Amino acid sequence: MGRRIRLRRRETGISQTELAGHLGLSFQQMQKYEKGINRIGAARLRQIAKMLGVDIPFFYDGDGKEPDVDSLLVVNSGFSASDCCAPTPPSKIKWCRDGL
Repeated sequence: MGRRIRLRRRETGISQTELAGHLGLSFQQMQKYEKGINRIGAARLRQIAKMLGVDIPFFYDGDGKEPDVDSLLVVNSGFSASDCCAPTPPSKIKWCRDGL
């Protein structure tokens, strides 16, 4: 999300200091948002989107028009956590349960 904020801010020619000032934030806080150090709340994200002239989905789905390719790969992969692990044999389950 921070990368998308930085990208749009640069596209519009607004500095971090200017954007932070319009939002009532410090330059350092804006920098932390863009670097992904601090999370951005929904209300603050709405303010940022308004200042940068985009809708909120822009920050999640690329340009806000189509789902991002990376998100499609995760959603449609059909992979689950159980696919990477072999089933535990019953003898091991007993061993763990009995503390042996």
